[in-house]
Amino acid sequence: MAFVIILMLVGVLLLLAEVLLASGVGVAGIFGLVSLAGASFYAFTEFGQGPGTILSIVNVGVAVVMSVLIVRARIRKKIAGSLSGKSNFLRDDAVSVGDTGMAETGLAPSGMARIGHERVPVTALEGEIEQGANVEVVLVEEGRIYVKPVGEDF
Repeated sequence: MAFVIILMLVGVLLLLAEVLLASGVGVAGIFGLVSLAGASFYAFTEFGQGPGTILSIVNVGVAVVMSVLIVRARIRKKIAGSLSGKSNFLRDDAVSVGDTGMAETGLAPSGMARIGHERVPVTALEGEIEQGANVEVVLVEEGRIYVKPVGEDF
């Protein structure tokens, strides 16, 4: 009986770690679910159908509640990131045609660039642009920012 309780506690603790850390990878959550499933399996094999069924129902309830908490934590984290300015949502006047900046990642054709004080997702107008290259905004359309290397004409 102690082994079943230990497996359940480990499973709940791992799922709780997934909720609190919201790592995005989900490894702790997966191992937590595996631990709960192992507790149910062990209860069926050692104690029979009645206790195994009851424990399985409890484990499914715990898994559902923790899964809802995990999803809420991730949604809350995304919303908090967008409200604190850490997202890719731009003000209307943040970037305009003619602004220059630097490609923070390689643009093949999309990536990130720093234009002024903003880190924004951009798309190379043509071909690929290397990381660190100076870029110029040539078009802002439907929320997309298109850039070209500074000094090149298209």
